[in-house]
Amino acid sequence: METAKKKTRPNAAKLAAKVIKEFEGFESKPYLCPANIPTIGYGNTIYPNGERVKMDDSEITEEQATEMLMDTIKTVEKQVKNVVEIKL
Repeated sequence: METAKKKTRPNAAKLAAKVIKEFEGFESKPYLCPANIPTIGYGNTIYPNGERVKMDDSEITEEQATEMLMDTIKTVEKQVKNVVEIKL
C-alpha cells in the first residue's frame, strides 16, 4: 500500500525573503537607495530596534541582513493579518 505524500505549503515569509533578496541584492554597508534614504542589507531602512539606518553605521553580515529581513517580513505579515478579515 502506497502512502500518499502530504503536500506541504510553502512558508510565505521564506518565499517573500527569496523574492526580496533577488530584487534588492545584499549590501553590507549603508547606501542611499533611489529615494535617497539610507539603506542596508536587503533594503532595510530601519533596524529591528526601530532605529533608522544612518550612512555612518557599521557594516553588517549577510546573516544579520537576513535576520533583519525576516524580522521585517514577520512584522508586515502580522500587520496584514490584523487588517484582512478573510483567512489567507
